[in-house]
Amino acid sequence: MQRYRFDVDAVHEKKRLDVFLAEVQTELTRSRLRKLIDQERVTVNGSPCRAGTRLRAGDQV
Repeated sequence: MQRYRFDVDAVHEKKRLDVFLAEVQTELTRSRLRKLIDQERVTVNGSPCRAGTRLRAGDQV
């Protein structure tokens, strides 16, 4: 699986992790993103998070 890195800007601040990922990348479906999040293969600032985690400007996903 390919690795991605996204920096959260002020426009995406306070969005849920799953919503943010669905908006910034187009290769994966929302259901696939949810599975990756549930499998702890998606991190925010290096730590696994839940799909409902609210992001802040400056976070790295």
